[in-house]
Amino acid sequence: MPENPTEAYQILFPGPAGWELWFVKSGEAQLLSSGSGEEVLEFDASLRAIRVLAQPTAHQVALLFSSHAADSQTLAQSAQLYAEKQGQAIDHEGIMVEAVLGSPPKTIARIDAPLSKFNQSGMTVLMPDLIVPAATMLPLTRNSIAIWIELGTLIVAFEGAGRVIYYDKLGGTGPGLADEVHRLALQLEGTRLIERPQVLSLWADLPPGFFEEKLQVKAEIAPRPSPILMSGHNSLQPLWFREGQGRTKAGIRKKRQILVASIVLGIVGFTCAVIFLTQFFQVKELQGQISAIRPQVDRIEAIRARWKEVSTGVDPDASLLETWMNLFNLQSIASIKIEKLEITRMEITVTGNASGSSQALGFIEELTSGPSFQGYTWEYQPPQVGPSGATFEIKGIIQ
Repeated sequence: MPENPTEAYQILFPGPAGWELWFVKSGEAQLLSSGSGEEVLEFDASLRAIRVLAQPTAHQVALLFSSHAADSQTLAQSAQLYAEKQGQAIDHEGIMVEAVLGSPPKTIARIDAPLSKFNQSGMTVLMPDLIVPAATMLPLTRNSIAIWIELGTLIVAFEGAGRVIYYDKLGGTGPGLADEVHRLALQLEGTRLIERPQVLSLWADLPPGFFEEKLQVKAEIAPRPSPILMSGHNSLQPLWFREGQGRTKAGIRKKRQILVASIVLGIVGFTCAVIFLTQFFQVKELQGQISAIRPQVDRIEAIRARWKEVSTGVDPDASLLETWMNLFNLQSIASIKIEKLEITRMEITVTGNASGSSQALGFIEELTSGPSFQGYTWEYQPPQVGPSGATFEIKGIIQ
């Protein structure tokens, strides 16, 4: 559902080969200007509209997260801790969290996490009011997959229950591209985050035949739709954005302080003003010394408090979702067809078919030797070769 239709927005959006500036109001979108290559556009200072920066998909990652948090606030805190555990590349303090399946206390959420290495502080003179992942701003057809280009990079997004469930950048073009999209679709279907896709929207110059044969869906070639701001959006808070907001607030505070100081100087006189300014700068120097160590102390205390508050809210069954992802990330998964798959907390059973015994054995070898599945004891028979290929069944039990 679109954001408040009475609001006006100007949106900087990453187009196929350069940035685009859109004006959106009352559901109507107008392209004001577009650039190419490294050219960076600027927000229009003459427009009375909320400034929105659509952050390119390559500048963040989408993480799926399962939680038993009791309320939305605890869910957000749990998600921030989960993002922090993913490593230094992610700016965990700047994330957005959107529940894509269920609601507290049983929720699967998508975490939009900015990557620390990207700094867009000098991109525009006017700071944006909101920063939103670009992949969540394009309207998708119900139960569909969409593929388009952002600044020369291919992007894929999956729709479910009226919202974007997951998005990612793709590795390239050609037949391997269809395999990559198919693997992502199987992962999301396997975890019941999406239903079987019915439509593939191609908003880029790509051959539809590769995808229709692999995904067994109808491909529709069309121009990419104009961006809109969906309801319920918060804002990403990457470090450069937080620092910019801090400088703006500091500037306002500084102007107020100067005005108050001027009034005091006029009333008290020159002598009192000298004393006041001397004390003022001494205090500022002391505050600066305290501020130098304050962030480290606050960070340690905040993390300790958040772990205490949300430790009981983290989903004990999240390992099932992780097992799904680890299985479908095996390279040999593309060479087999899974006929039946059962995953519980103690067992994995895979029944499948391959074009030959070597493909089946290759999958079995990668599964049983993979570091993610070392805790299982595996039972299987040699693949049975028949007219339709090599069939196999393998069962793993937690040791």
